[in-house]
Amino acid sequence: MKRPRDSISLKKTLVTGATVSLAVLVAPALADQQPQWRSGAELYNNVCGYCHKPEVGVGTVLQGRELPVEYLKVMVRNGFNAMPAFPASYVDDAALAELSKYLASLPPLPPKPTPPPAKPRPGASP
Repeated sequence: MKRPRDSISLKKTLVTGATVSLAVLVAPALADQQPQWRSGAELYNNVCGYCHKPEVGVGTVLQGRELPVEYLKVMVRNGFNAMPAFPASYVDDAALAELSKYLASLPPLPPKPTPPPAKPRPGASP
């Protein structure tokens, strides 16, 4: 005896719905187990460095600075001037802690040399 076609469609729909529901319930638990970024270096190179690397010259140079995690959280969560805010769903607190360690491990940039004082031009009054 054949089952009516509607019965098969209903079963497929129920199985699909149960699978999707299970995935929605399990996904947050799996996300908590896996870090968003593998390291502070990865976060810096793939997000922060686009503006903050010394050779870029857009944002404040972060290399070699010992920035506290709390300071990074405030800046990253709220943004500042042209820097956008990044929610915890994109950059979590654990990644910010790794970023703080990574930035401190980088060598600081040498200070910029100060230009020599200007020489007075001949015949110019002081």
